Amino acid sequence: QSLQTTENETNITPPPQAKEKLSLTIISPENNALVNQEKLEIVGKTSPKAMVAIVYGEGEKIIEADEKGDFKGEITLVGGGNEITISAFDNKGNEVSKTLNIVFSTAEI
Repeated sequence: QSLQTTENETNITPPPQAKEKLSLTIISPENNALVNQEKLEIVGKTSPKAMVAIVYGEGEKIIEADEKGDFKGEITLVGGGNEITISAFDNKGNEVSKTLNIVFSTAEI
């Protein structure tokens, strides 16, 4: 078998829109974290200038990521388990979500 590339094998590069998949990484807090403060800062990274919605027990917060894609927002926890959904949206209609479960307890361990 020869090592020559045939015509249809040369187009290996993915289409440009494949590169622009919306990403969402939660830097802190960790999922299933136990915290002892009512105020919690959600820190993460997504696509530059994406809109980020943080939905939690007490309401929701909408923030815009900066030009590097970094975002942070402070929320208020309720006692016990808190389910927090962080969703990122870009201007192309893409959406990605992550859910965190955080336990807020002031009990001494």
